[in-house]
Amino acid sequence: MMNKPFPRIGNMMYWLDCLNFKGTTSEKNALIFSSKGWGGGAVAKLQRDLESAGFTIFDTLDVTFVPDEEMLTEAFNKGVELAKSIK
Repeated sequence: MMNKPFPRIGNMMYWLDCLNFKGTTSEKNALIFSSKGWGGGAVAKLQRDLESAGFTIFDTLDVTFVPDEEMLTEAFNKGVELAKSIK
């Protein structure tokens, strides 16, 4: 929304930052999915906020408008890759 994450995601980012994951001994990986109308901007902000909260960005997927079957399959596969990297 307005080149920023949807408000519920923004609120969650606030709480993640407050939890101070930087102080933990385990690595926190994040995968960012985004669907935008035209300009975008949310992925870059989420990446900065997640890294600031102590997360490592595993990958991102930025889709324009509604994702098609190919994009949904790519999103699923990225989720599988993230899960394998955690194990």
